[in-house]
Amino acid sequence: MATLIFMTGITGYIGGQALATLIAKHPEHTIIGLVRTEEKKQQILARHPSLEVIIGDLDSDQILIEESKKADIVISKSPPPFLDTQKVITQDTADAEHLGAINSLLTGLSSGKKGTYLHLSGAGSVFDHSLGYGKFSPKIWDDIEDMTAITTFKQPVFHAKADRLVLDLGKKLKIRTAILEPPMVYGNSDSLSDRSISLPLLVDVAKARGKMFQVGEAGGDVLTEAEALEVHPWALVVFATNMRTRASRLRALGWVPKQPGLIETVSGLFKR
Repeated sequence: MATLIFMTGITGYIGGQALATLIAKHPEHTIIGLVRTEEKKQQILARHPSLEVIIGDLDSDQILIEESKKADIVISKSPPPFLDTQKVITQDTADAEHLGAINSLLTGLSSGKKGTYLHLSGAGSVFDHSLGYGKFSPKIWDDIEDMTAITTFKQPVFHAKADRLVLDLGKKLKIRTAILEPPMVYGNSDSLSDRSISLPLLVDVAKARGKMFQVGEAGGDVLTEAEALEVHPWALVVFATNMRTRASRLRALGWVPKQPGLIETVSGLFKR
């Protein structure tokens, strides 16, 4: 019997790429996706005619419960909450901090096939400015060595409340859960939203200023606190903290990086 996968976030930058990869690699699976509008439904079906699409949003509790009840795997994808996500959320069915949706998806799974829940969060949970904004931190967060710390973060750490709900409710309902926390994601996406958020944000600021900048004590252009806050209310977090991670668990599964590095992709963003 084919595996049935229910996905949110399929029109977004990460979720759309995940969808395209799943369809290409595993055409035998049945995939049901959630979108907000009829327009998005038609756009996504034009790309993936084999996909089953349901119109709803993360407040559609009954839809989320019923669809996850039927699923073997539920994949829920999220945008980063530290940016002004209104533009993102209006184009995507996912929101990492939507606790009601997490509850509905896990509730549905628990009353159905007892499938697996994959929650795409973000490495913003390990933003580190403990030594001061703009200062280098040697700490690298490892998903094996630092697992206890990573899974017990408390507010106001980004994603902490949602991540804890996934872990605690999953354990209570006896649902297998996995939280993926990617760092800054870049590159081309085979999706309706082919532009990422974090790196283009940095490029847009540099283009607006007419020059690059650096936050911190070392040489180069320095963006002051006042200028940073004018650019974005969370700019100190975006521009002046450390976010260093190591995916030891992923590498243990055989993953190795194959795509172009970050530096190789930046010039293309400036040309847009």
